[in-house]
Amino acid sequence: MKGREVLFSHANDEWCTPDWLFWVLNQEFGFNADAAATDENAKCNCYFTKEHSALTSDWSTDTIFLNPPYSKIYPFMKKAYEASLNGAIVVCLIPIRSDTKYWHEFCMKADEIRFIKRRVNFSNPYKEKTSSATFPSVVVIFNYWNEKKSETPLIGKTIDKKEYDEFQKACEIQNRFPGG
Repeated sequence: MKGREVLFSHANDEWCTPDWLFWVLNQEFGFNADAAATDENAKCNCYFTKEHSALTSDWSTDTIFLNPPYSKIYPFMKKAYEASLNGAIVVCLIPIRSDTKYWHEFCMKADEIRFIKRRVNFSNPYKEKTSSATFPSVVVIFNYWNEKKSETPLIGKTIDKKEYDEFQKACEIQNRFPGG
């Protein structure tokens, strides 16, 4: 399979979140669990796998990162929304599919939506190179602690890898030239 067929295929849902994107979000939210991971791609020390399903676990006191299997996105987005009603913060990396049932039932009840500039390059543990998604992605944030609840989600700041790259470069320069 090539590009488009692979990303829309249900043969393998194990596409890894790019490290840079997780880092940006984790700096802000401080995740304590990854709700849809494998032993090879988990982003947090605490994580849920197919064998230890996140869908049957209590998330109410957690700050969760979620890049759900896109073939099972509806139950994961339902769980994210419901968990946020009970005390959780859930940050979801998902495709923008505003024509779907899950989008209108759950995403439109989120606290915030952040668009991602450019397509996300996902990696797959079964492939050597990354593949750019054939669809745009978005970060949907369900935040129980948000004091400014609204009927519709806030459109937050666009996430841009270029800003992360510039930050990383500045850190590298500072490490090479202390005090510079």
